[in-house]
Amino acid sequence: MCTSFTGTFYLPSGLTHLSESTFGDCAGLTSIVLPEGLQSIGASVFEGCSGLLGTISIPSAVINIEESTFENCSSLSEVVLSENLQSIGESAFQNCSELSEILLPESIQSIGKSAFLNCSGLQSIKIPSGITKIESYTFENCAGLKEVLLPENLQYLGSSVFRNCSSLQSVIIPESVSEIGDRAFEDCAALKDVTMMPIEPPILGSRILGYDNTTTVIKVPVGTIDAYNAAFAEDGYLVIEQEY
Repeated sequence: MCTSFTGTFYLPSGLTHLSESTFGDCAGLTSIVLPEGLQSIGASVFEGCSGLLGTISIPSAVINIEESTFENCSSLSEVVLSENLQSIGESAFQNCSELSEILLPESIQSIGKSAFLNCSGLQSIKIPSGITKIESYTFENCAGLKEVLLPENLQYLGSSVFRNCSSLQSVIIPESVSEIGDRAFEDCAALKDVTMMPIEPPILGSRILGYDNTTTVIKVPVGTIDAYNAAFAEDGYLVIEQEY
């Protein structure tokens, strides 16, 4: 912990590992350059660095972003991820409210719960093709999120995963999805339509579009409207067949 430090911190070129919580709560830290030889970054390394500005580039040898690595870095605007990155841990970017752009490389195989919770500045996201699960709360309260592209192999959307993404206007649920958790799209005020590609309705949690939602249209494949109406029977959502 370095609560009294202010300004830019220069890491030595030979550094290969940053230990857990190394810069935790360094609110005065405004910039840092990670050396290209860095191989691992511990959990919570930059958690609470609320003054960290601009862009951070993750070196190519780093394959995991651990839990809470950048949590509460509320001034960070962009993170450039390595093309070798394999996982993003739980709450890794939680409360990074100024984060407006992040490109997730195709190498990523897992994204932890609440990874981008409260990233209200994030505007678009494309989920890599290797992701089969998007865990609960991953993008909850991303109020600026307008576009989400889900991969064709996706199987599971967790509870509240896109809850209160108030700028999201439409979303396509891939045919491979077999389960959607409780309130996955609740309080998405701008959501005009959800296109469901699965031929059989997924296992649906409680109120995936929230209570008393009469504005969002659920578009389903031709010939499946009875099955989807039955699946949403308790919710009263508007279900129509897709036009081809």
